[in-house]
Amino acid sequence: MTDRSLIVFKTVAEHGSNTKAAQILNVSPSTVWRTIIELEREFDTRLFVKGSNPLKLTTQGAYLKNLIDNGLHTTQRFSRFIEMYKNPHIAIGLSFPSGLNTISSRLIKLRDRNPDVFIHPGYGDSRYVRDKLVNKEVDFAVLPERISILDYKLIKTIDKYEWGITAPSGVPLTDRAYLTCEQIMDTPVIFPTESSCLRAISDWMGFEVSTIRSNTYNDSNSLLDMIKSGFGIAFAPIAERQNLVNNNLAFYYCYPKIFTSLYIYSKCDGTESKAAESLKIMIESDKV
Repeated sequence: MTDRSLIVFKTVAEHGSNTKAAQILNVSPSTVWRTIIELEREFDTRLFVKGSNPLKLTTQGAYLKNLIDNGLHTTQRFSRFIEMYKNPHIAIGLSFPSGLNTISSRLIKLRDRNPDVFIHPGYGDSRYVRDKLVNKEVDFAVLPERISILDYKLIKTIDKYEWGITAPSGVPLTDRAYLTCEQIMDTPVIFPTESSCLRAISDWMGFEVSTIRSNTYNDSNSLLDMIKSGFGIAFAPIAERQNLVNNNLAFYYCYPKIFTSLYIYSKCDGTESKAAESLKIMIESDKV
């Protein structure tokens, strides 16, 4: 492996095309492709999703690109990449705010048993996670809707995933322990992006909520950033309550209560690691 090889890889990753990378680097497309093949052989892993157009990175490819973007020396990149992927690893696709909390206790148990396990959470909307499932780039997915995708099966359904409202501390909306929809009607509100969550919130508020006309978020970090930047109050999962309170945010329960469902999927084609198989067994057998 050379620095030049990694420059070729990064260029292909950024443009999704061998031909485009060849034009930028002033080499032939065959040279680019041969470099990628040599890298994959050296790392003993696939860096790009087979057959994708434009070319998409696998989980391993995305991690290698991240190492390159962070400016590590060639030998460091190689040793860290190999160290990462010789150990057990689990990739999880999340299209739901604080979705990782649904299986966090199982992940902790798994790490206690095997400290070498690497966990790779990836956040995005439902389309992002569906793409990851279709390309077999994740071992697990947490979604707010039912899906049917080859090589994955539903292993857990959470019917009672409760929501509340969070706001900056020191600006109380009420002296009571809960909020009604009337109490927030004139307040700027941040909504989750997922349509099933919006439907539940719309039912609670009594009119259709549209993400086009409002601020939206997908993961816990973006939720915190938006509230701290003054975008308004936000609907948030109760599972995220302690994290919000730790960040100096108040949390209110809704009246009447708001619930959505969550669905956890796992691979079922035998390609998962032993660590992923162990996690699947824990999720299937325990209450979430």
